[in-house]
Amino acid sequence: MTEDRSLEEFTGERSADDNAETEERDAEPSDAADGDASAAVATYRWDPEGVDCAACGESVERLWNADGGFVCEACKEW
Repeated sequence: MTEDRSLEEFTGERSADDNAETEERDAEPSDAADGDASAAVATYRWDPEGVDCAACGESVERLWNADGGFVCEACKEW
């Protein structure tokens, strides 16, 4: 079966076969339950009041992640 779901699944108008298939699929463990997911890492930061660049110290609104610190566009290695 594909990842797509039928609209009937959300309206409650499913047959007994559909219910059994859904319950079987839902019973399978997902990869996310393994605990191997790493935390998301921010790549961009914006502050309307301005924030100092970690490299040059200039106060800017937009910063990009570079080697664990947030730097301005001029200091970012593209």
